[in-house]
Amino acid sequence: YQQRKSMTLDEFKYIFFWEWGHRMLGRVVGLCFALPWGYFTLRGKIPPGYQKRMAMLFTMGGTQGLVGWWMVKSGLGEDRRDDRKEIRVSPYRLAAHLGMAAA
Repeated sequence: YQQRKSMTLDEFKYIFFWEWGHRMLGRVVGLCFALPWGYFTLRGKIPPGYQKRMAMLFTMGGTQGLVGWWMVKSGLGEDRRDDRKEIRVSPYRLAAHLGMAAA
């Protein structure tokens, strides 16, 4: 509150919507991967040798979510480097999150 006194409620809602949508998109993508994978696995339709690859892809997606959480956590709390007047995420963690998304 103290940092963005000039921000209007509409500006906050705009940013909040994009952040919320980003999280929900990640969850929906995870479900769209996991549900068919589980369905076809139970029916025995996934060829031998593909389960490890599918598990690896699912793990990569889950890790992307964890890295995103880790990134956001870097901007919260009292252990934020020297700048205590502004909430900022670690640029290294942000780069890790972006790099994983591109991988």
